[in-house]
Amino acid sequence: MKLRFVYGILPVLIFAIKRNIHMDAMTKWFIIPYIIIEDEDYNNKDLLVHELTHAKQMYKGLVLFYFIRRWASHNFILKCEREAYKAQGLSDKDISMKLLKY
Repeated sequence: MKLRFVYGILPVLIFAIKRNIHMDAMTKWFIIPYIIIEDEDYNNKDLLVHELTHAKQMYKGLVLFYFIRRWASHNFILKCEREAYKAQGLSDKDISMKLLKY
């Protein structure tokens, strides 16, 4: 387990888990205020930057409103993912390719 802070004061716990039947195809989760990542990705700095960006978005969006907006708006999901991929250091072209799966 790792502990990181976003905005310098808001905690986010990061857990590594082994892939299991409950994970299905999803290998990274952001759940208030936890990030759950497969063991092999636990030290992947780019992935942590991406998921911590989602933590910042969640705190900035006042938790409940953030999740309501993600549930209700496909455009909001794309905006959040674009911001997280940008923080991860991907180029605009690579981001566009990744967003095609959404």
